[in-house]
Amino acid sequence: MAWEILRGPKLAKRAKEYNDAVKLIERLTVLPFTSASARIAMDIEFELKKKGREVNLIDVLIAAVAIENNSKLVTRDEGYMQIEELQVESYFKE
Repeated sequence: MAWEILRGPKLAKRAKEYNDAVKLIERLTVLPFTSASARIAMDIEFELKKKGREVNLIDVLIAAVAIENNSKLVTRDEGYMQIEELQVESYFKE
């Protein structure tokens, strides 16, 4: 979600990082959250809760959009690894 990219720098009042994030989003194709995404998100949340795992709802929504679009999610958030259907590529900030 574009919102998550913008949120950190905006709330931390880091103007340059925020402006860089806005420029990045303008160059990307932002995928929509659809009714199919909602069904996938509900399935993800249900399965995680059934297994007793902690659920971050924003992460579930992001994962659902990626799954719906058969896209790989590039992240450094290890929480996504618990979503079995999701293709994840990890990166680490140096």
